[in-house]
Amino acid sequence: MQQGSTNPEPGSQGGSGWAEWLVASALLVLLFAVYILSPAGGLWDSRFAVLTSEAILEGDGFDLARFLDATAWEASPAANRSAAMPWQLERHGDRLLYLFPPGTPVLSLPLVAALRASGLSTLDADLRYDRASERWMQLLIASFLAALTAVVALRLARHEVALPEAAAIALVAGLGSSLWTVASRELWSQTWSALLIGVAWHELLRWEKRALPRPLLLGALLSAAFWVRPSNAWMALAMTAFVAVRHRTQTTRLLISGLLGLSAYCAWSLHYWGALFPRYVSMTREWSASAILRRCGESLFSMQHGLLVYSPILLAVVYVLWRQGVPHSRRPLAGLGLAIIAGHLALHAASGARWGIDGPRFQHDLIPILAWFGAVALRRSQEPTEAGVRHFSRRRLATVVAVLVLAAASVLASIGGVYTGQRRMGQYRSELEASYPAWDLRRLPQYL
Repeated sequence: MQQGSTNPEPGSQGGSGWAEWLVASALLVLLFAVYILSPAGGLWDSRFAVLTSEAILEGDGFDLARFLDATAWEASPAANRSAAMPWQLERHGDRLLYLFPPGTPVLSLPLVAALRASGLSTLDADLRYDRASERWMQLLIASFLAALTAVVALRLARHEVALPEAAAIALVAGLGSSLWTVASRELWSQTWSALLIGVAWHELLRWEKRALPRPLLLGALLSAAFWVRPSNAWMALAMTAFVAVRHRTQTTRLLISGLLGLSAYCAWSLHYWGALFPRYVSMTREWSASAILRRCGESLFSMQHGLLVYSPILLAVVYVLWRQGVPHSRRPLAGLGLAIIAGHLALHAASGARWGIDGPRFQHDLIPILAWFGAVALRRSQEPTEAGVRHFSRRRLATVVAVLVLAAASVLASIGGVYTGQRRMGQYRSELEASYPAWDLRRLPQYL
């Protein structure tokens, strides 16, 4: 049975009023404009993702062969295939396929169709691939999705704090995290992943506040998250276990919805890859405790991709929750969140994920959950303590100063990541491409 709480629920009154819709719309437009006007480099793992969407719209399914000149790649010696064929592609039988998970091209179909209707396409008049057009289309779509994820953060925060504070949290999430430095730059698999996980977390939060459960929707969201990024299986399993414990009557419908999505993925994989799962699902890992702890430390504190380096505002969140704890009504969900965060960090640490200089990309999927924790921390910091008003005022002043400093540091880190990191990525790309023949494809963390 769910436990109630004597604390008021700040987001339960006026949560869907016109003021919130106005703030959400303004936030979406502002962040979209900032993202679009920010520097963006070339395409990385997501190259050909929009082309794949267009191939589906053209009736070719996931086969890109008709739109690409693969003659040179086919003529290359097998040992040097990587030097000729872009790493984002692989030939399987007569098909030329986008190697990364299919969720991004599939979910992007409505947005790609809308851009095609407005005259934008990755295909020229002769139906040949235009890389420059895809670069622009990906920037538009990714910027919109990243801004929409910040709006989801606003809604999550609104369940805990008043609208002004929720808007501040969403703005810091939008400008002081990898939403700016990573997700908005191109259609990484993390771009869709964070949005889907955020909406799924919002659904669970609704259930915890006694709203009408929608297990079929939650199952569809978690299935889509797996389609986008198979490593999200951990989050799906954790959330399913949470539902089985806290909302047992919804478990069957949730499992049915999730299994339908998984079955569709397996059917797709059998058709195009000849196996229940593509090979990137079973990449090798190093399940050594010392290695995982070391790499988790890098994931949090590395100057290239450390989560707490690029978003130091999270230090304030950790401090407040450590000192004051989580409200009683949020403890079950907070426990789930901590388990998801720990499992996610361990999963990527085991894969040896130390790629890139583009910020905390491998931790990006956690952004909505971390934003919610930030709202919970802010809610706790606003509650008087037993120490009395005088001590509370001093502590609150210190907390406000620390939060403002760390929020400013987070935004400055994002500015550095976007305006300096995008230039550095060019040199990094050249060095990386020169090493293609030596890659062990089973250990590429991007393939998650």
